[in-house]
Amino acid sequence: MTIAETRRHLTLMLQPAVGSDEASAMASAIIEDIKGYKPVDVALYGHRELLPETVERMERVAEKVVAGEPLQYALGTAYFRGRHFSVTPATLIPRPETAQLVDMIVSDFTGRSDLRVLDIGTGTGCIAISLALDLPFAQVDAIDISTDALKVAQVNAEALKAKSVRFVEADALRLTPGSEKYDIIVSNPPYVLESEKA
Repeated sequence: MTIAETRRHLTLMLQPAVGSDEASAMASAIIEDIKGYKPVDVALYGHRELLPETVERMERVAEKVVAGEPLQYALGTAYFRGRHFSVTPATLIPRPETAQLVDMIVSDFTGRSDLRVLDIGTGTGCIAISLALDLPFAQVDAIDISTDALKVAQVNAEALKAKSVRFVEADALRLTPGSEKYDIIVSNPPYVLESEKA
């Protein structure tokens, strides 16, 4: 199957679950994530054949989405501020407003040295890692209550070479004051439904 045929095939697979516009965008995202072909590449090189096992891998991702799994979990990755982050059901998928939060902090603190940063509920580590990379003189502590989430965050830090992040398993609601002082404390926790509020 060619790249163009695969894109059409994936779009048709996804349409009943997500609608035509979203299906087209998701098909492009699957092809880009698995093969690195951006939409312009598909337009230019759509006649090229894909290996059957590559098409099957793409179909498996589409099947997961049709079954109700978010695309990022089906792919195992999400983009955040131009960087690739591993995601699993143990972590939340980074949100656009989280990127805006990081942009604001970077804008306010660029050029400062010896910064101490605490990221509460780090999940994928996207905030902590981004701040460590974009504020190169910062020492970042990242905490999460989930061991599984911290494993994902550590994988992301290693992949992105964010060496100044220290990950700690801790419950944010039971932190005891210590000797650490922070210039920045940041958190973007999950949305809480009214039914979960209590």
